[in-house]
Amino acid sequence: MSSFGKDEQFLKSNAAAMRALAGGKEHQVTYAGTDTHVGKDDVRLPALPPTATAAQKASLRGATDGAALWLAHHNPMTHKKHCPAPDGAKAIFESAERARVEAIGARWAIEIASEATAYQVAIKHQASNIKPRGCLVWPK
Repeated sequence: MSSFGKDEQFLKSNAAAMRALAGGKEHQVTYAGTDTHVGKDDVRLPALPPTATAAQKASLRGATDGAALWLAHHNPMTHKKHCPAPDGAKAIFESAERARVEAIGARWAIEIASEATAYQVAIKHQASNIKPRGCLVWPK
């Protein structure tokens, strides 16, 4: 597979992962510029350079996860209802909302990592026929 084909597949998979993490939201995903924008029906993620490094791809995955968390946990109607009008207060309110969504994401990531680790331990112990403590069923 050519480098272009690999990058194209990576971007398609990245968009699909974002939609799944966002709870099945069907936003149009585009890649352009250097920043992330989450709109009502679309998400713009940073574009990868033609020869993207692993670090650049990881950074894009981070931006994608952030957009997915925002879609999954931010309620625009509630936000609009409670957002104060003065600019200073509005900026603080919006910063607090970003922190709230990121905190939910951090907790979620820890849970996912914990489950993945437990699964890997169970697989390792299954190979040695030792049932790990706290494991109720063997992974298939």
